[in-house]
Amino acid sequence: MLTKAKIVSSYAFLGYTVGVYFGAGWAIKLGECPQYTSVSFLNFVFLYLTSLSPNYVCYCIARILTGFTACHWNTACVYSTEWGGRKNRGFTLITHIVYMSIAFALFGTIAYFIRPWRQLTMALSVFGGIVFIIMLPCLKESPRWLFCTVKKNKPSRTFSLQHG
Repeated sequence: MLTKAKIVSSYAFLGYTVGVYFGAGWAIKLGECPQYTSVSFLNFVFLYLTSLSPNYVCYCIARILTGFTACHWNTACVYSTEWGGRKNRGFTLITHIVYMSIAFALFGTIAYFIRPWRQLTMALSVFGGIVFIIMLPCLKESPRWLFCTVKKNKPSRTFSLQHG
């Protein structure tokens, strides 16, 4: 028997699936840095709107939009491995996964102290927004994307900044 919670999870997965389909082309067209930046901001906005949803229909629409933007965190994983270089790519990927695991553990800890789901969602979206604002100045465009889009002089400058 389907409950409302299972149906809402299905809506979030629907948004995730649609986001994966359209996200790859978006990352190739715009670049990984603008795509990651815009999706992080939209994820913050949609998660906050989820906490403010007045009824079930608005909540489901907000969950679809949150799922659409959440799927692009895979781009962050690929994006982070490029900055590690070929030699340290595995270590960079493992570090990314460790940080995600720590975030999941913190989510459980925060959920223990903040019981109402609306306040929990609001707190997590604000925390994510703060992390996003702190990270924003550190983001540079992917050298691989710059090289593939025929901006030949920018990747060498980016690599020299990256690897000293």
